[in-house]
Amino acid sequence: MALILLEESIDDPDAFFIRGFVVGWSVAAVIAFAVTWFYMPNIFAEKVMKWKEKRRKKKKKKKKKMKKKKETSKPKMVQGSPNPTISDRIQDAKIHILEKYATRMSFSYLIRATENFRGDNIIGLGKQGTLYKAALGNGNFFAVKRFQYLQNMEQQFISEIMTIGRLKHRNLVQLFGFCLERKERLLVYNYVENGSLYDWLHPKEETKTFALEWPVRFRITIGIARGLTWLHHNCNSRIHHGNICSKCILLDKNFDPKISKFGEAVIVTSNYWNSYLKVYDKGESRLNDVFGFGILLLEVVTGEEPERVPGLSQIAHVLSISSLYDLIDRSLIGKGFDSEIAQILEVASECIQTCSSKRPTMLQVYKILTAIGARNGNARNIGTSEQIEEGLGFHNQMGEHGGIEIVEEIE
Repeated sequence: MALILLEESIDDPDAFFIRGFVVGWSVAAVIAFAVTWFYMPNIFAEKVMKWKEKRRKKKKKKKKKMKKKKETSKPKMVQGSPNPTISDRIQDAKIHILEKYATRMSFSYLIRATENFRGDNIIGLGKQGTLYKAALGNGNFFAVKRFQYLQNMEQQFISEIMTIGRLKHRNLVQLFGFCLERKERLLVYNYVENGSLYDWLHPKEETKTFALEWPVRFRITIGIARGLTWLHHNCNSRIHHGNICSKCILLDKNFDPKISKFGEAVIVTSNYWNSYLKVYDKGESRLNDVFGFGILLLEVVTGEEPERVPGLSQIAHVLSISSLYDLIDRSLIGKGFDSEIAQILEVASECIQTCSSKRPTMLQVYKILTAIGARNGNARNIGTSEQIEEGLGFHNQMGEHGGIEIVEEIE
């Protein structure tokens, strides 16, 4: 055989080379396949797995980083654990109810608007909390009331939202929004430029500018009476303020009064208000509003603090001897309004009768005051009959104006 191959290689060397190459390549391929099949899979598979694992970790790390960045950039309305507790669920339920009455605002947003509740922005201090001036963009200003963290304030916070959040009237302060986050409770109102009536009647020496003239004071009392009459008689649900006083009366740039602080308000004969509000079927709280208005009238006339205003016997004595000068504010003396002031004192004395059943209703008080203004030529200060009727009209739940005339209350 070897001789035959040798002879062939001598006769045809090219054919011999090709045949040898084919045989050698075949043997090498078989050996390479065997090695790859039995040895290489472990090394190759290990490298592939390592590459895939490295790639998976890199993608996971990138995804986690993006998620963290997104969470930090997104403002949180309510901070809490991912697994809500019972108190978290209760708070969420409260928020859901309150959002029907006013817009919910974030605490971080109100921090920016009040410049971190800076002292220079304080415009009022009270038992319930502190009132701040806030700039909420586009050049508009609002008032932010930050409640003190006290257990009994929760009821007043919720009551105020559910009362004033429904109502729209020219002599009521307007509620824009609220914030309820953890222990923070805040309300956002329209900003009323001239502060409270109390501050104007009892100015501090360093802030005293000028005393309110009688026509302005009289117009303010008319506006307050109009607002209370609407609440008692024409509102969809009759509401009694429960704490009417000069500190609750805010004055806008035109010195038109706005009744505020509805934390102690009560609702009468309603079938759709939530149980967070106090509900009464009798008129005692209404008559308390009349009493509070009588004290306010005396405060406006005398310039005295509410606890120092004259009582019934002192008013009766002053009126009987026709000597007002010992009783009224010094800035009002000799201005030609004595007759009108005396009539207002008579109205005030009726409002503060010890026996509540003898007190008039706010409707009666409002009619008397408008009649006094008309008789004494002050109709221009209290508005025309059309303006008064418009003020007594009400907005329904959709905010549409229903210009109905006020009607006598049916007991």
